[in-house]
Amino acid sequence: MVEILKISELKNKTVIVTGGSRGIGRAVALKFGELGCNVIINYLNSEDEALDVRDSIENIGGKAYIVRADVTDYNQAKKLVDFVIREFDTVHILVNNVGYYEKKEFLDLEYEDWEQIFKANFYSAVNMTKLVLPLMISQNWGRIINISSISGIRGSPKAPHYASAKAALIALTKSLAKHYGKYNILINSIAPGPTETDTLRKWFTDKEINDVISKTPLKRIGKPEDIADAVVYLTVNDYISGETIVVSGGYL
Repeated sequence: MVEILKISELKNKTVIVTGGSRGIGRAVALKFGELGCNVIINYLNSEDEALDVRDSIENIGGKAYIVRADVTDYNQAKKLVDFVIREFDTVHILVNNVGYYEKKEFLDLEYEDWEQIFKANFYSAVNMTKLVLPLMISQNWGRIINISSISGIRGSPKAPHYASAKAALIALTKSLAKHYGKYNILINSIAPGPTETDTLRKWFTDKEINDVISKTPLKRIGKPEDIADAVVYLTVNDYISGETIVVSGGYL
């Protein structure tokens, strides 16, 4: 069981959640807001939703900012981190949640499809991680959680480019955890199963979702809050690093 003391130590920690306006990112941002963190909600297109997350955090007495930036672009990612440094001096926790999904079989994929998927699901995390690591090294403490997918473990015949990008994110997680653990920087990834988000409803039919539920021991798909709970656990734990935690209700 996570100690209440450790949870309380998150108060006033500064957290960046990329893609924090909707779905899993929203749930993660709200959870950190409830715990008294300074939450930076990154978004690209969903300004109204980002404002709603910010207001929800402020309504419970928390501190939250919204920052528009396309973190697949290094210069925009840098402006985001520079803003956080100006406001809070450093970054304690980074949640790389930005992602993009589409169904498309291998022979139908063009180079541009691969590029778009890898930019969103992999290079966004590369950019943000490169920018915050020096801050974490200097303070000898940091937590980075990458939101991957069970597709990065089991593959996806209907979205091989997506599965490949998420697998690359898992490999990056393991590689960096090995190198930066000596600075008390713990780096992990979470691999959600099918989760109730706009993306799921866009790309999967009710029949497909029901089929997943029938094959899931807990007989439901995930909720964004299930993923957020796992993110917080990895943040307060001080001995898990380089791991990929599957949150799929037993589906995988």
